[in-house]
Amino acid sequence: MFFMISKNACATSIVLSIFTYCALASSQDCCTQHGDVCGDECCDGTPLSSECGTFKYIELPQRASPTAQIQEEGVSLKPPPKWLYVWNDPKSGTPYFSSIFPPWYRNIHYPKDSPRSRVLVYDEYNRLIDDTTQQKSFSEIFKIRQQATSNLQQQKFYEQSQKYQAEMQKKQKRFKKLLKKWIKDKKVDDEMKKLLEEFVVAGKVTMAMTKKQVQKIWGEPQDTITRMVGDKFQTTLIYNKGRGVVLTGERVTSLKGVK
Repeated sequence: MFFMISKNACATSIVLSIFTYCALASSQDCCTQHGDVCGDECCDGTPLSSECGTFKYIELPQRASPTAQIQEEGVSLKPPPKWLYVWNDPKSGTPYFSSIFPPWYRNIHYPKDSPRSRVLVYDEYNRLIDDTTQQKSFSEIFKIRQQATSNLQQQKFYEQSQKYQAEMQKKQKRFKKLLKKWIKDKKVDDEMKKLLEEFVVAGKVTMAMTKKQVQKIWGEPQDTITRMVGDKFQTTLIYNKGRGVVLTGERVTSLKGVK
């Protein structure tokens, strides 16, 4: 993500909204008669005049990726809208139809001497929403590029989440089979140990976990109750929201308030 600011007018600006304001204000002063500022020149190709001041590009960090949310229980994700990008290869003329835009698409930093071609963009309803032969102001170019990047990031996130959920369902199905065997003989083999550790990473408390594994996910319990049941110690770890686990010996044998 890039913003353009004038050193003369906005050198001390540090807030996102101020970056945007300064970029737009400076473009209005120097390229008013030439279609606004597009990258390092006016939108009609006229070089920036001295009225524009000295410009530099500031690359802001991307927003925090929501990938971690994939692991949260109860997260319902809807597929984001897919845009279709249509263009011909600048050298070979080969036509391309893709949900991923080419590197030069509305990119004010793409090298001027690098070949590029017209890009048509259609939304999920097959409506033409952008044509790069149409002149746009700096602010319009920035918004279009930002939306295209955001759509692509959302699509990748959605695909990752779908893949993750499918993998977890497969592992949980396998774990249920192993759990039936564990209930009978209380033996934890290497495969089960591996699955339990993966559930810890995913933040899921389940049967057969150790006290240490439960605490990795939920932390220290609000209360702990220990008593003798037969010849074994039974420990109940009590957490907030009515959640709790019962360990008989070293491993969880009962869950309360856990989905």
